[in-house]
Amino acid sequence: MSRSTQYIGLTADGSSFVSNAISSKRFKLTEGMFGEDIDGFEYTLKSPDNPNQTLIAREEVQDEPWSSGPMIFTHLKLTSMSEDGSEKDLGYMFSWVRDSTTDGEVDYEKGFYWV
Repeated sequence: MSRSTQYIGLTADGSSFVSNAISSKRFKLTEGMFGEDIDGFEYTLKSPDNPNQTLIAREEVQDEPWSSGPMIFTHLKLTSMSEDGSEKDLGYMFSWVRDSTTDGEVDYEKGFYWV
């Protein structure tokens, strides 16, 4: 078995949430086990509740358990931006849940993992 960095990324719900992004930009999220850059994304979305607000969803590392190398699980940190430039931290969304009943190591649809 070879060792490698395994980028898992967002849950299925998290990926669906950002699928309608107005724009996205790539940034260095972390480094893999061999020093390679692992990229993440920052998404800009329109607020579904207020057309005068923009949401910024930034992918952040949630957990990095080991399974023949680091497995990189991410979730989204949301920030609301008003027209006047004021920001409001909305916390984290679409986080993975560590669950020992998970079939296999990762269940993208349920957002569960057990490593």
